[in-house]
Amino acid sequence: MPNTDSYSHKEIVTEITIHAPASKVWEILTDFESYEDWNPFIVKSEGSLVLGESITNHMKLNDKINTFSPTITLVEEGKQFEWHGSSPLGMFNGNHYFILEALADGNCKLIHGERFSGWLRWLLMRQIGQETFSSFKSMNEALKARAEA
Repeated sequence: MPNTDSYSHKEIVTEITIHAPASKVWEILTDFESYEDWNPFIVKSEGSLVLGESITNHMKLNDKINTFSPTITLVEEGKQFEWHGSSPLGMFNGNHYFILEALADGNCKLIHGERFSGWLRWLLMRQIGQETFSSFKSMNEALKARAEA
């Protein structure tokens, strides 16, 4: 299966096959309170997966913790969710998403990505794009390890 991971100034897309049922992966991924136990990227998350509600995420990037409060914009129970974060004056915005696809063998595929917009998108992605891409992949690997344990 070809690797479809990619990033640009417009979007980051990562995929990983996890040898666990989608329901188990969903349970881990949506248990925000446990992120600090396993997640190397979003090291703490506060709030609930409720459409229209805000959560508070503490993200580790370039050895610094950044806090942001995106709004949950999509929830399809057991399959996908998304949040939207924005900065003042539309400088830099992101729609962060997680999609789980159940596979015929009882395993699942995680598609984890973010679409970016805003007038500072190009400049910021030049500065943090590679590190963000690597952090998404690290989170995916940690989720895989936890689900398969």
